[in-house]
Amino acid sequence: MLKKTKDWKALEPKTQSHYSQIIETRILDAKILGKLFGFAPFAEVQRKHILAVLNLHADEPFEERITLICMRKLTLVAMDEGWRTDDPCCRIRRNPPTDGHKAWPLKALEAFEKHWPIGTPQRTAYAVAPWMGNRCSDVARLKWSDLTRKEIVIDGEIVTVDGFEFVEHKGRKRHPTKFFLPLTPMLEAELEGVDRSTTYVVNNTGNRRSGGCYTDHSLSRGVSL
Repeated sequence: MLKKTKDWKALEPKTQSHYSQIIETRILDAKILGKLFGFAPFAEVQRKHILAVLNLHADEPFEERITLICMRKLTLVAMDEGWRTDDPCCRIRRNPPTDGHKAWPLKALEAFEKHWPIGTPQRTAYAVAPWMGNRCSDVARLKWSDLTRKEIVIDGEIVTVDGFEFVEHKGRKRHPTKFFLPLTPMLEAELEGVDRSTTYVVNNTGNRRSGGCYTDHSLSRGVSL
């Protein structure tokens, strides 16, 4: 039933695959009420049973959080189908703390730029991400055809600038949002020697990079800091 809902169909295929794996291996196969969760009457599932399933994965806080998300989706389907009227997941939270992505120190930036010259895939990925300032999923999908010229207002004056116009990847199915980001002189210089293929950010084989965060060790590999 869950996979037939609009909420499920709006998810990215990668997210659907991840959630499916969590549901099939961590929820349906968990034992509650003396049987596997997948065979237990959903109407009899209580808050303590939800917590018991979550506690099985307490040593993996981020996967535990995804498990709770999946459990909530299953519960909403059960409520929509009339199998129960209450939500046993109500007010259960799993938000593991995170330090976020740490910025590279100046020494690392200088070493990277020295190792990878302008025009290489590694340098392009490195340059586009900070000068665009947008999500990795947007940067990875950026195309030369997104480069356009528009009139915008700066300090009360209408000026013509070059920039990138694209639909934000996240939420594009439910609430598509179009962005226009002016081309900065710094990024323009970085892209000067880039091969104008289908996308800016490619890997060593010329294929588009994934939408995951890639300005990390996967790019800095081989650089002497």
